[in-house]
Amino acid sequence: MPRPRRDSNQRPIGRRLLEGVGRERRATYAPCMTFEAECMTCDWKAKPSTDGAGVDVQCTSHTGRTGHATFRRSCTSLALVERAE
Repeated sequence: MPRPRRDSNQRPIGRRLLEGVGRERRATYAPCMTFEAECMTCDWKAKPSTDGAGVDVQCTSHTGRTGHATFRRSCTSLALVERAE
């Protein structure tokens, strides 16, 4: 397993946004992520959800109806960056 990257203060970085130059900005995260999927064979798209398993069920149902078995999945989170005072 690769070691996490570290910032100049030797703190691990990865799932958080780096603080801005001179620590002028900080990041906070929304409490949820959005999962989406779309069929690579036709124009079908799953209804976006905060439940990844629910999107998988939608894909499985689509496969059962159509025989299409290839999907592009995405997971999106939102970071709100605000200026520190």
